[in-house]
Amino acid sequence: VDTRHLNLIADYLTQTGEWLGMSRNSMKSCPSPIQQMSFETTCKFLTHATLHGEVDNISSPSACLAAGNVVKGGTGLCEILVPFE
Repeated sequence: VDTRHLNLIADYLTQTGEWLGMSRNSMKSCPSPIQQMSFETTCKFLTHATLHGEVDNISSPSACLAAGNVVKGGTGLCEILVPFE
C-alpha cells in the first residue's frame, strides 16, 4: 500500500475536524446518495434517497466513478483544448 493512499483516506476521514469511521453510520452523513451507495448497503441508501427526494450533483470522486464520469481531480482536474485547424 502506497503511503499516499493512506494519506488520502486519513484526509477524507478527518476533513470535518472530527474523526469519521469507515462505516454505514458515517456514510449516512455524506451528502451524496451515490457516494453512500458505493460503500456497502446500496438498496438501503437508494431507497432512502428515493423516498426523500435527495439530489446528487455527482461531484464526489466515488459518485463520478459510479456514474462513469471523469473524476475532477488528478489528471481529470483540467481540460486541455487543442485547436484543430
